[in-house]
Amino acid sequence: MGLFKEVKKPVIKTALAGASEISPLRPLFAAKSPPCASSCPNGNQIRDLLVIIAQAKDYGLSTEQAFEKVWHRIAERNPFPAITGRVCPHPCEEACNREAKDGAVAFHEIERGLGNFGLARNLQLPRTTGDRRQERIAVVGSGPAGLSCAYQLARRGYRVTIFERLALAGGLLRYGIPESRLERDVLDAEINRVLGLGIELRLNCRIGSDISLEQIRNEYDAVFAGTGAWQAVPLSVPGESARNVVGAIDFLGRSNAGEKIDVGAKVVIVGAGPTAIDAAQVSRKLGAEVTMVAAEITAAAAEIAALSNAGVQVRAPAVVETIHTEDGRAKVVRCANLSATAGDARELVASSECSSYVKFELDASFVILATDRRPDLQGFGSVSNGSGWFHADDWGRVADGFFAGGDNTGLSTVTRAIAQGRLAAEAIDRQFLGLEPEKPLSLPIITAEKIRLDWYQPAPRLEVTGTNGSCSDGVHEAELDEESVVTEAKRCMSCGMCMDCETCWMYCSNNCFVRLPKGEHSRIKLEVCNGCKKCAEACPTGYIEMA
Repeated sequence: MGLFKEVKKPVIKTALAGASEISPLRPLFAAKSPPCASSCPNGNQIRDLLVIIAQAKDYGLSTEQAFEKVWHRIAERNPFPAITGRVCPHPCEEACNREAKDGAVAFHEIERGLGNFGLARNLQLPRTTGDRRQERIAVVGSGPAGLSCAYQLARRGYRVTIFERLALAGGLLRYGIPESRLERDVLDAEINRVLGLGIELRLNCRIGSDISLEQIRNEYDAVFAGTGAWQAVPLSVPGESARNVVGAIDFLGRSNAGEKIDVGAKVVIVGAGPTAIDAAQVSRKLGAEVTMVAAEITAAAAEIAALSNAGVQVRAPAVVETIHTEDGRAKVVRCANLSATAGDARELVASSECSSYVKFELDASFVILATDRRPDLQGFGSVSNGSGWFHADDWGRVADGFFAGGDNTGLSTVTRAIAQGRLAAEAIDRQFLGLEPEKPLSLPIITAEKIRLDWYQPAPRLEVTGTNGSCSDGVHEAELDEESVVTEAKRCMSCGMCMDCETCWMYCSNNCFVRLPKGEHSRIKLEVCNGCKKCAEACPTGYIEMA
């Protein structure tokens, strides 16, 4: 049974010695949602994907066939598995029930391996139809939200045009994430695969100056805006207008475009989120000593720990009170430590409360603001209602025929932006069909205490190690090989779903369970069941309930 162990039958206490307890309850199969899938912003069915890999031989599949099948399943919702396998903060792992036993399943590394597999074999994205629709859709912005929406519409046969204000497609994927974390050949390959579905791309075309939103709305049947949030929100502290104080997205964009930036010896980064992590990595590569100051740490704990181990100082919770300048350049950043329960940093800076906290100063040759961002909605006045953000519903609907998603509706992750683009595309498609979008079926989430953790053999998580596996800068440069992907997939406990372990069949003394062909699981003969509960008590995944 691989990583699953042979289980001894537990002692089931009965009302009478030597007799089975009679109960009015009967077993039923009750599928539940695993926490990995429930925590995935894009709703990827992670458990199902891992089971296909783990039990490939039982289903008559080779490892390569299983990988290809899983890749196509992922691509139905996410056309960028090699990208998200590198940049997603993988909340699925934080929620994994196996963490309570011996470490979460490393789905982030598995997804990266599958993404690389798809690129190496030039796998093509799945279409839902070969028909060509007459409706024309305009997508503004070629970041993860815009590309995701364009992909989902193109695979349904719609004619899609992307309008991008910059010289290359990718949005923050290209201009906001360092190449050390997302290689440009990987980015280009996955973007080109989407564009290969027949999507037209117009570069260097800004809404409001090169073309008006009104003209686009007149020429197209629907519009999706995935314009991102590129503008740094000011700290509102003295000195932040100095020449060597820049926003993190501006800094990363210039660096990713190949500009040589002189940051000097000491960089202070204000903020401790994912963008701040990227800015710190680039600054270190430029030879600077880096200190991060933040009211709150929002980046993944592992990434913060990796940077700290590499010598980056993280001062949190703390806020910047003022930036001392000389000759128009920042020289010293003056800060105040906060309590862990302190409120909004900007409110504290503007009040007298900071005076009661311990002050400290940081020498700075360069200051990067990586705290907050907001979208630039210039040219979208007719649909923004004067707000600084697009206000969209769960399906991206903003106004009649106008949809939005990604960071321009609220800052989030790449994976969340992909999901928002997908949901908007589904809503657009349903609108043309005269139908409302369909909400997915919601199942109860199964947690670790509902699973028999002791049933599973100990199998510590496989970690990427070696020369290419170090992550001193928070960057994972290596990936699991195919054999390791299979081994790691077998650690999945199939929470809340049958995995054909046949435990119920083995434990039932009345032969209530009829084994069916692989994948069809079992059938219960309720007419011979006496409600002894052995099957429900022994089921390792929590799939069987008594009712």
